[in-house]
Amino acid sequence: DHFEVQPPFTFSNDRGLVLEDLELTEAVEAGAIIVAHLSDTAMQELSRRVRQLRNLQWGLVHQQLEKTRVEHAMQRLPGESRPESLLAEQFGELRTELKQTLSWRLERLESSMEDR
Repeated sequence: DHFEVQPPFTFSNDRGLVLEDLELTEAVEAGAIIVAHLSDTAMQELSRRVRQLRNLQWGLVHQQLEKTRVEHAMQRLPGESRPESLLAEQFGELRTELKQTLSWRLERLESSMEDR
């Protein structure tokens, strides 16, 4: 029993012939057209990493929006006239609204990526 390991990509020339190391070096030196072919596994990994980055970006956007909303609400307060519970309630509603909006947008993005 042995495992066969395949690279995540292969190279070919403009006629579709797969280039091995020496042929690839010669093609590069000659300035020939080289086509890179990604394996299904590499494409799946790339897609997974794109989703991870998208989630991290939305998380950052979510945090920034929450911070801005709270700062804006605090600026509108005339001193200490509003009770903390009302502010906490508004913050909770904002958080829920943002989560729903971001989830909806993320689903739309994932759907559009899958359609491609």
